[in-house]
Amino acid sequence: MNKIRLTITIGIFATISLAGCASRYTVVQDRAAYDLKCSRDGIEVMNIGGESYAAKGCKQEAVYNCQSVTKFLFPLYAVCSMESKNQPNSLK
Repeated sequence: MNKIRLTITIGIFATISLAGCASRYTVVQDRAAYDLKCSRDGIEVMNIGGESYAAKGCKQEAVYNCQSVTKFLFPLYAVCSMESKNQPNSLK
């Protein structure tokens, strides 16, 4: 009985953790669409290390730093703020 509870608990925690990670891409994409004045579909997001993400679109790029808001060790949502904005090197 304890093994079943442990397996279920691990499964729930893993699912919530992965959902928190995936939501960062969505949050960055939404923020970049607003900040770069570009359509959401035109924004490409990539993790550049740790909690930092690069967003590119409409001949611009921005770097975002994200933090998870947690409750009882479970990530609820991500908050991402823009650290820098410029034109990509290939477009200068």
